[in-house]
Amino acid sequence: MRRPLPPIVHFTGAFADDAEFHTRLAAVLARGPRLVVMRAKGCRDTAHQQALAAAVMPLVRAHASLLLLGAEGDAVAAAGADGRYLGSQEVTSTGTLSTPPGTLLAISCHSAEELGRAAALGADLLFLSPVQATATHADSLPLGWEGLRALAALVELPVYALGGIKEGDLATAHAAGAAGIALSKPW
Repeated sequence: MRRPLPPIVHFTGAFADDAEFHTRLAAVLARGPRLVVMRAKGCRDTAHQQALAAAVMPLVRAHASLLLLGAEGDAVAAAGADGRYLGSQEVTSTGTLSTPPGTLLAISCHSAEELGRAAALGADLLFLSPVQATATHADSLPLGWEGLRALAALVELPVYALGGIKEGDLATAHAAGAAGIALSKPW
């Protein structure tokens, strides 16, 4: 049986070495159960990302949290991660996705079209962005809370608010129909 999804997701960022990654992850997890999305930023290659993910799984479990890996399905399985994360640019309109059985598939989306595509591909949860202004999507018009509400209503999947979000936005996100919030800072 799959554990419930935590209301707060945390995206990892760049790091200098494995010790720094462990320290930063421990600080994030000490603030309560999280769903952590481990991207490859700071990893030398997929093998390094997979090994590092496997090494931190005991820490993730000790904090009743979940770990999604921004990698191919075989790396997710080998690391013992809880699922796979894909950015919207990694999802094509055709084809299938390699995701290990019993694991989660999370996809970032920026439009109604992308939400529909992600749902059709079998996503278990979605990230919708940018909800607020953010430097990483400086050229994108923020959806705002009403835009989040309208788009989240289009799918019957948990949708997390991403982009310019702060931990204090959780109640506002819930009021807008989101399952929770996704943070990339602090990292």
